[in-house]
Amino acid sequence: MAAFAAPDGTASLAGTAMPVSRMTIGLSDRIHLGEPVNALIGPIELPDLGTVRDNIAAFTSYGPHTRLALRPDDTGTRWVHDPRRLLDSVEVIDEPADPLSLLVPTGRPNAPMRITLAGRYLRTEHDHGVGEIRFGLLAHQVITGAVDPRDPAIQAQITRRWDGLATAAVRVFGSRPTRVRDAFRSIRTTAATPAAFTPTAFSPTTDFPIDAGQPAGTRRPTPSGPYAVEVAAMPTATLGELRAWRDSAIPGVSLFALVVAGLTRALLGAGIAVDDMGTLPVDLRRYLPANTNPLANFVSGVQLPLRDGSDPARLHNDLVAAVASGRPILSLARVTALSRAAELLATIGRDPHVPPPDTTRAPLVFTGIQAHQQLLDSYPWIDRGASIYVTGAHPAAPHGITLQSATVHDRLLISASFQPDVYRRGQLRAALDAFVADPVEVLRECG
Repeated sequence: MAAFAAPDGTASLAGTAMPVSRMTIGLSDRIHLGEPVNALIGPIELPDLGTVRDNIAAFTSYGPHTRLALRPDDTGTRWVHDPRRLLDSVEVIDEPADPLSLLVPTGRPNAPMRITLAGRYLRTEHDHGVGEIRFGLLAHQVITGAVDPRDPAIQAQITRRWDGLATAAVRVFGSRPTRVRDAFRSIRTTAATPAAFTPTAFSPTTDFPIDAGQPAGTRRPTPSGPYAVEVAAMPTATLGELRAWRDSAIPGVSLFALVVAGLTRALLGAGIAVDDMGTLPVDLRRYLPANTNPLANFVSGVQLPLRDGSDPARLHNDLVAAVASGRPILSLARVTALSRAAELLATIGRDPHVPPPDTTRAPLVFTGIQAHQQLLDSYPWIDRGASIYVTGAHPAAPHGITLQSATVHDRLLISASFQPDVYRRGQLRAALDAFVADPVEVLRECG
């Protein structure tokens, strides 16, 4: 794959001087600052090191809004746009016998982004404060050469920095103010959607109605050590059987709702007590103008009752109603306000009152990247039957579990991130294996 030309027409920017600039770290970024996120993709046709560095240099030359070369300064208050440091940190290693071993967090500084070319696999590690899944997917496209970093369409999407929470709120609640009432009703009761519910322009339109990315929280996690990741894959034939059973037993229910319900039941079956309220992150870009793609964190967590995974249809309706009402916008606004209040209290020496967590039950966070299937398809895959795209991230709480699902070439990949000093690997492994081996059996009682 050839390197893309720089904006001035030269063949490469990787060997030229690259200016360093700074900008303030926004509140939505500070909420996630210091949380490492790992991603692994492959097997793909990776360019050589020089081409990778040229692709990165061309993209980051447009400035800090590309976010790929951002790292926090020593005070944690300003981003430093440092393309040269990013280029110098790209590393090449031999492909390991077990590519999933690359998901183990390095524990080393990961700013701006750690990029590892490992044979046919690409591994990245970045600070969650820089961005979530949408940022990661674009970064991987740039690195692999799946997109031209000089494409005007891409630049137009990521430079609309004024499109954020206020824009989303005006578009949703300004066009129909009664959605405010609907959103608060959803928050209060998480009521089931009536049978006659008709999706609006802001309703989910894919099998998986949410997108990946850790949701914003009002306090940072307090990790007790490096997190661990377990990964399982559901074969194409088994995924087809699950969809066929869904169409027969509970038609209209999203595949994501089945995954959430099934994994909840599998965890309970493995002896892990789970909190009844699960967090489902929603990508707020759905509320922005078409082809708008802020690369900063723009995901809101919606908490819904899991009911021990016994009612995926109810879960589906709860989520559809919440997204259609605009509830995720209110949720992010609330978290942002609480986080800002906590910062103000800290400046005067007062700590906000935070009730102690219930450590007897695991809070679950479910993420999915199926809404970005077109982006996944753009990568230069080599072996479609063995393709993987999995991530690992610090759980939102030390006793929490983050579960990510992704459909890659008709296989369902599931990763579970957790603290190994809290949960035994065997427990998580048993839960994932039970679900991917026979999801219909796990879910059958729901029908």
